[in-house]
Amino acid sequence: MLGPGARNPARRALLGVMARASHIPAANLVDDAAYRAQWREAGLEVEVFEDASARVFEPFGDWLRRYRAALDPALARRHGWAKYRVTAAFLRWAHRHDVLRYVICAGRRA
Repeated sequence: MLGPGARNPARRALLGVMARASHIPAANLVDDAAYRAQWREAGLEVEVFEDASARVFEPFGDWLRRYRAALDPALARRHGWAKYRVTAAFLRWAHRHDVLRYVICAGRRA
């Protein structure tokens, strides 16, 4: 979901580029209020709404580096890692600038 940092036009533009490159529809990028409204419109009541961004976005790049380092060097060279490295860098940037949030939600029928 979008964080408050996504209100910045330059950050929003970079997010748009990454979303298009990742085939993520713009309509899927909503803020907290819109996401909660979607739940209500679906007849759901949010019981848990936990921001797990720090446990997901930041560690992804660290995991990717460790994973690549553990691979056989010949295998590591054969695989195209650029899109994963770009994704890791973007997620770290998006988290540090509060552009995106990774939220865990649970709820029940209202």
